[in-house]
Amino acid sequence: MSESYRMSTAGGAKQINRYIDVNAGVNTIVNGGILTSDANYYYNIFTNSSTFNVVGSSLTADILVIAGGGGGGSNGHNQGSDGGGGAGGVIYLSPKTITSGTYTVTVGSGGTASVYPNTVTGGNGGNSQFGSFTIASGGGGGGQGGNGSAGTVGSAGGSGGGGGYADTVINAGGVAASGQGNAGGAGWSGAPYGAGGGGGAGTVGGSGLSSAGGAGGAGTNAYAFILSAIAPMMSTISGWNTATISGYIAGGGGAGCEIATPGTGGIGGGGTGAAGGSSGSTSATAGIANTGSGGGGGSNNNANAAVGGSGLVVVRYPKTAIAQSTSAYPTVTGGTLYGDSIYYYRVFTSSSNLVINGSIFADILQIAGGGGTTTTTGDTGGGGAGGVLYVPSQILTTGTYSANVGAGGAAGGNGGNSQFGSLPSAVGGGAGGTNTGNGSSGGSGGGGGGGATTTGGSGTVGQGNAGGGGGGGYNNSGSGGGAGAAGQPPSGATPLPGGIGTAAYSSWGFATNTGQLIAALSVSGQVSGQYYYAGGGGSGASGSSATWAYGGYGGGGAGVAGAGSQGQVINGSAYTGGGAGAASLNNPGLGGSGVIIVRYTRLQVGG
Repeated sequence: MSESYRMSTAGGAKQINRYIDVNAGVNTIVNGGILTSDANYYYNIFTNSSTFNVVGSSLTADILVIAGGGGGGSNGHNQGSDGGGGAGGVIYLSPKTITSGTYTVTVGSGGTASVYPNTVTGGNGGNSQFGSFTIASGGGGGGQGGNGSAGTVGSAGGSGGGGGYADTVINAGGVAASGQGNAGGAGWSGAPYGAGGGGGAGTVGGSGLSSAGGAGGAGTNAYAFILSAIAPMMSTISGWNTATISGYIAGGGGAGCEIATPGTGGIGGGGTGAAGGSSGSTSATAGIANTGSGGGGGSNNNANAAVGGSGLVVVRYPKTAIAQSTSAYPTVTGGTLYGDSIYYYRVFTSSSNLVINGSIFADILQIAGGGGTTTTTGDTGGGGAGGVLYVPSQILTTGTYSANVGAGGAAGGNGGNSQFGSLPSAVGGGAGGTNTGNGSSGGSGGGGGGGATTTGGSGTVGQGNAGGGGGGGYNNSGSGGGAGAAGQPPSGATPLPGGIGTAAYSSWGFATNTGQLIAALSVSGQVSGQYYYAGGGGSGASGSSATWAYGGYGGGGAGVAGAGSQGQVINGSAYTGGGAGAASLNNPGLGGSGVIIVRYTRLQVGG
């Protein structure tokens, strides 16, 4: 069975994964980067510069080193186009003996690119290196185009940058480092100004043509067996899996072209060139991060060049040489522990601490307390739901982390904020407006009161939605906003439900029994459902024939009709962040308390 988890790569204490060398019979400790595995090998992945540490016996490993890709060239002329950046150099060391010690791992950054109207050759990518072993050279920058000038050749690098367009000369592509890549393509001389594509790790860059900019050279597919193994851990890097899906990496950047078609990026992550021209322009695209691919070249008329993609280092070694010891897994305590087949969940329903010894890779869900509603003559607005803030892919190292859970809002008060450690806070829900008052702003906004023309409070961007406004006169207040939808203004004299919450974290609710379960009966007779968080409070009405409205899915309280509650629950539900329902005289509504949940894979702590 495959196993994978993340180790700390920067700052703080690092998780140490202890291994037993079954051949030598002595302990070997290995750590650094992001660890994953397949049936036969462990892979330590470095997407940023860090260290790789070995204590004890030596390891025999394969090391893939890819430098940063070069940036595309740019020009500020009214005519002309620029070369694409070359891919970063690719080096594969196999087999390589890694003795006990600490090895510096350098991951090269992508080469820079300027914007129109600057006339600049693209920057070379940064070198990548493992320890003192051979350096992979950064990709060459794309040459700048000329208009009435010579422009420039592509820069040399791991793979060379493409040559820029020129009026009277042909600018050559940059040369490649021996054994690391390929040369860039030459630029065209004369209209319609096609420049040369950057070289790729697999093939040379395409030369500029009268009909198109040169394509970026293809990347290499020689290491598809490594790319497929690490793909699950690289899925959070935008575009990486798509760029490498066919097993290629380190493609060259496509060239810009003023009038005709710009060059396509080389397979494996190369950026596409810019399209210029007097009738409009499209800027180039960047090389994909952690593929070492070149950025696309620029063109005229505000068609900007793009940066190269950063590099990558992967260390692979066989499982047969080492077996993991369960004694060195990190320990985690605090909150109430729940689990499913894949994850553990630490649930905090009141403020406390999470304590970690080691390092884990975790996702954090923060839900603030819902807004309350006050006691006034006539109907008030519904309370807004607490803000919902999801922060994925956090590396938590050894230490104590505070989990401050927001309380539900008191009568007429906003809900409390929820915050884990030093992360940004989820903002408490806004209180419902008084009879003639506007709703308060918060994670989601409270609804406006019904005794005048009022407005709902605003929600916090990325956390919730606005409350509904009141329509003037009794019987028509606004409902509170929810995490999934805004609160509603009344429909004439009819109050409406609170804004619906979010079901995006339904699996978390099933595992922890937090949130509100909304069941449904299907046509086939099977009962199914989803858990919702952070529903808004329903609006209410007053008068002898008043009606009331339900709270939004996710723990929102129901609005009050008349002077009493008619038996409905107007408080927001605990541990949902639901807003309180609209209140009437002597019948206030209290917001639902929030919750903080820390989720991490079971494999990180031994299953």
